[in-house]
Amino acid sequence: MPAERQFFSVEDDLTIEKRWHLEEPTHLKSAQPLDFWPLIAGKSIDPLTYRDINAPIQYEGPSLSFTLGAFLIPYVHHSIIKAVTAVDSRSTLFLPCLIGSRDLGFSILVATRTFKCLDVEASEIDYYTTEDLAEEEPENRDPVRVGSIKSVFRTRIKRDRIANDCHVFRIAESLHDIIVSASVRETLIRAGVTGVTFHEV
Repeated sequence: MPAERQFFSVEDDLTIEKRWHLEEPTHLKSAQPLDFWPLIAGKSIDPLTYRDINAPIQYEGPSLSFTLGAFLIPYVHHSIIKAVTAVDSRSTLFLPCLIGSRDLGFSILVATRTFKCLDVEASEIDYYTTEDLAEEEPENRDPVRVGSIKSVFRTRIKRDRIANDCHVFRIAESLHDIIVSASVRETLIRAGVTGVTFHEV
């Protein structure tokens, strides 16, 4: 398979001991909660909506250049931004973000494109059941979710559904992971990325 058609999910490197963990971003100067869902929805957003944001540190630890924080929000150091945009500057948006109220040179990576490309037959998928809903609070029970994807344990994609010019995206059927091309992966490794590993999808 040509290298340009290989893709990898970006996942936490769990071999790092006592690694830091970042919470979901908040407004630095406002008590109003921040709607962070658009940051992981795989769509373009208005950067002005996400000015002056801060990611509190839940657990202190070594600074990692690529961190998946709460709700798998990706925080990346400026050196990683350069590596990603060198390959694909059209499919991502970077929102400057303080870490623990300090400017450590980090931004939130927003993948602005999605593709309906999940290979359902080749992947290992857990679907919502009526039993799952029974365990939830009444106000959260939505029968429409029964039969929909709850989680994907082994992700495989249909590569022919990915645009040739895209190297960073999310899977429309399951927004859980950021997916990168082999070119981005190799560029990140050369840049000395820390905090994540790559698994072929």
